[in-house]
Amino acid sequence: MRMKMLAAITAAFALAACSGSSDSSSSSTSGSTGTTTSTGNTTSTTTAGTTAGTTAGTTAGTTAGTTAGTTAGTTSTTTAGTTAGTTAGTTAGTTAGTTAGTTAGTTASTTSGTTAGNTGGQGWHAFDMPLAQQDSDVRGVYCSAADKCVIATVPGADSDPGGRVFALSPSGIGATVLDGTYTGNGGDLPTLAYQLGDIAFIGVGLTHAGVVVHPDNDNLYLVNSGDITDPTAWQASSSAPNGSLDNAPLAGLKGDANNHFIMGGEFGYLFSSTSAPAAGTAWTKVWGPTAVPPVPADFDTEYANDSTLCNSDLTAGGIPEPGHMLYIADDLSVIIGPSGGLNQNYTDMQSQLPRAGVCISTDQGQHFHLAPFNNLPFDPTDSSISSPGPLGVVCTTDKDHCYAYSGEADQPGTAYVYYSSNASQGASSTWTLATMPSGFATSDSIDIYDLFFAPDGTHGWAVGDNGHAPLLLRTTDSGHTWTDVSSTVTGINGIADLYSGFALDADHIWVGGRYAIIAATDTAQQ
Repeated sequence: MRMKMLAAITAAFALAACSGSSDSSSSSTSGSTGTTTSTGNTTSTTTAGTTAGTTAGTTAGTTAGTTAGTTAGTTSTTTAGTTAGTTAGTTAGTTAGTTAGTTAGTTASTTSGTTAGNTGGQGWHAFDMPLAQQDSDVRGVYCSAADKCVIATVPGADSDPGGRVFALSPSGIGATVLDGTYTGNGGDLPTLAYQLGDIAFIGVGLTHAGVVVHPDNDNLYLVNSGDITDPTAWQASSSAPNGSLDNAPLAGLKGDANNHFIMGGEFGYLFSSTSAPAAGTAWTKVWGPTAVPPVPADFDTEYANDSTLCNSDLTAGGIPEPGHMLYIADDLSVIIGPSGGLNQNYTDMQSQLPRAGVCISTDQGQHFHLAPFNNLPFDPTDSSISSPGPLGVVCTTDKDHCYAYSGEADQPGTAYVYYSSNASQGASSTWTLATMPSGFATSDSIDIYDLFFAPDGTHGWAVGDNGHAPLLLRTTDSGHTWTDVSSTVTGINGIADLYSGFALDADHIWVGGRYAIIAATDTAQQ
């Protein structure tokens, strides 16, 4: 269940690259066996793997060295050559075999120890977070390839301060590529955001400029146009002069080919600029009807003349912030946010119930019009359901095929997905209620935190929790029907609420969540 309050929390993401390279099948097998014996204890398994690898490498090296030395020695002086060749070959072979065997044994045992006993069905396996981050929340995942990913985290109460972005590979968590810790000495990320305190990371997105991490302060710009797992490839800067934006979690950021950028903070203003985010970038407030002062300034008059205008905050949200709070098309021509969602404020709160639907702009954020939801799975006049609208919006292959999702455990029936195939038509677009798993229409225990699709737009997933057990839904028909596949991940040790996800394709997907959970599968359709 989300906390119904406004807050900024961070998310970090991590990736590490590794592929076990073995000098002999003996050392790899011994490393795996050592893992089973020690039940995931990396130190013990490393020792066992190293010993076994060393022994196997030594034997193999001695044999090879003896043979080579004998042959070479025979050509020269048989007796002396044999003795010298055997000694030298044995020593060299032992050293090389020991080194290779140690490396292979260590790699095999360490990798196996990381994942042993922490698997689910359909090829799912989890990765161990660094000890100092083991109660953090994984709030964002992005992969440029199956072996190059990053994860974004928000620290827990017992974690090291500050969010982290980690590199992630099939073998585990890798380098810290971004650190949100406030040092007080300048030169850190919080200082760039004009913030006296730690930064957390709540998501990861993609713009024409590269991969962008979403911090919990929109005054910080973090982008990478190269290798996302390389800490030196990340660029960090202030987004605006003197922290002049909302100081809110970054809800959305996109820039087009002409370097025109649109940015939105959670609950705040929508901003526009003709240059990329930087310490000197000038931003213009283009939308914010509930803000003080409102934008446009004459919003009340405009709303009185056109009730299809949205009169709510730019986004919905809570703790944790929903994934994909705001959709912005690559060419900036369509922007979509929720209406009637959790914690949204309205310009006219006393005279009407929240209007469930989505707010769509087709003029680069100058105006947002309501596309209402029909056939809600609950009575929209029920006063006990205070936020009947969606939490977030996702679009897939283009700006027409879009999805809005909701799920609040304390509001029965609000776990739903709506889909559209003509979202770019704005207020005249049509949105249809998807078929959800049996019982969702009446359940009061389901939260949905994020929804994501493979590039084909056909295969998608939603993540959340059902009574704090992990919730994983899947669609194979472009979001029209959703099936509960949570049983495939329940075997993962410590898994609970799932907050984020990413699909590289229909088979390779990652999910992240509470208690430092990050898990992956490459057989999601089996």
